[in-house]
Amino acid sequence: MSSRNGLYSVARWAWQPAKAARDAIRWAGYADHRRRTIRAFAGAEFAGLQIGCGPHRKSGWINTDLLGNRVMDFPLDITAPLPFPDHFFSVIYGSEVIEHVERAEAAAFLREAHRVLRPGGVLRLTTPDVEAVAQLYLGTHAKGDLAIQERFWLGPEFSRDIWINATFRNYGHRFLYSYETLAAALSAAGFPEICRTEAQQTRSRYPQLRGIEQHYGSDAPIEIYAATMVLEATKALAGPS
Repeated sequence: MSSRNGLYSVARWAWQPAKAARDAIRWAGYADHRRRTIRAFAGAEFAGLQIGCGPHRKSGWINTDLLGNRVMDFPLDITAPLPFPDHFFSVIYGSEVIEHVERAEAAAFLREAHRVLRPGGVLRLTTPDVEAVAQLYLGTHAKGDLAIQERFWLGPEFSRDIWINATFRNYGHRFLYSYETLAAALSAAGFPEICRTEAQQTRSRYPQLRGIEQHYGSDAPIEIYAATMVLEATKALAGPS
């Protein structure tokens, strides 16, 4: 190791406690605003939570993301217990979020989502579909064409091999699900009703979930979602919370 690299490693190691302290202060700075926002939605006819909102703020919802996003209402760590009362939300929406955490963390989040949803509430998730990803790579997808992905992914570096490696390894991805695996996790979290739907459509009773996908922009062709799984899980109307 060169002396320059050694100094960089030491500096990077030494910076971690300072960064953690800074981030803790920033998180604490949102506490009052978070409490006020939650109070404002208490008892509302419709209360929606968006996790990992990115640049896509939804009016009339609570929009959350990681620190540093100026669009969000407040930061939210989905790997920790959710700071909301039981039976609070009508719907929870997360686009391309669940694949960014470990499976055990995702399972804990699904249980928390079930807890904070109202009876009959809906959790809608979009995430890469590992089966569809493989089909697109092999050219056997019934509806999708990998050429569509090239318009939105990776610029001049695009190739079949780079695309599939990026899908699995880039952007902080931790685990890509099949429908069977994610549906089983949702069932284990307490959701009795789980269904697939098309992007921009909903099979739920909430019109707020129609036309909601913005991950690739508002004018993206529907074919761009060929590698994406869209699930809606509904909490039972009565029974254990």
